[in-house]
Amino acid sequence: TNVCPLIASGEASLLLGAGFSYKNPTKHSALPSGDELRDILLSQCGKAAGARTSLKDAYLLAQRKIPDFDAFLESCFTVEKALPWQEKIFSYVWNRLYTTNIDNVLSVAYEQAKRTGKTAADFVFFNYVDPSIFGATIGSIPVVSIHGSIQRAKDGFIFSSLEYANATNKILDWHNELSAKMIVGGLIVIGNQLDEPDIEAHLASRNSKYINSNPGQNWIVMPNPDEIKHENYIAAGYKIIDATAEEFFKVVFATIKPKSIEDLLIETNSVI
Repeated sequence: TNVCPLIASGEASLLLGAGFSYKNPTKHSALPSGDELRDILLSQCGKAAGARTSLKDAYLLAQRKIPDFDAFLESCFTVEKALPWQEKIFSYVWNRLYTTNIDNVLSVAYEQAKRTGKTAADFVFFNYVDPSIFGATIGSIPVVSIHGSIQRAKDGFIFSSLEYANATNKILDWHNELSAKMIVGGLIVIGNQLDEPDIEAHLASRNSKYINSNPGQNWIVMPNPDEIKHENYIAAGYKIIDATAEEFFKVVFATIKPKSIEDLLIETNSVI
């Protein structure tokens, strides 16, 4: 109810996680989950996961053991085609698009949308190391890879404990901006459980500097959240939408007509 008017006005921001692109087909199989990537990396190193082996453990080992690690990782996270509902999100105006995924699904979806001539605006892609000032172009919408992009592997990724620590010790422009949006509201989190130490650190820093007695409303979209997570998200100020990413967007598409950024500007000026 409340989220649809926000989307229709172009004021909503998205934070997309693995649930947005999980199982999109790659050249070899499908985009892996965290546990699947851990097992793939360990298999390439001739190892098997132990009871306490995490993705970060596997990632650090694979960096040392797999020749041309960046190329191997690229083969795991590069898709050639996005799904129709993923493509259609670019027919809508968003305040910002953030993703913690390192795959290329969003860029492929955008290129597909451009070929149909149905994009709502110019979407410009940024990596977490880029200064946010580059995203200030009027009429364009930033799409930001918060943990790195497989298309810019040389910039590095935020995967391991060390990389998380390095990210939390820096003031990264896009992380800082995302944390601000979490405070002021209007953020829709999809396919992401918000268990990201680097984002949490920037959010804590913002909260300590800017005490907000009336935080804005945010939403989190996930299917079948367990009871404890449900309570924790509500306590953190999130409204929960029990749905998959595809289910959520299909309802949005059926409820809200796509508009370009020019259409929204005309509507705004007519009201004024």
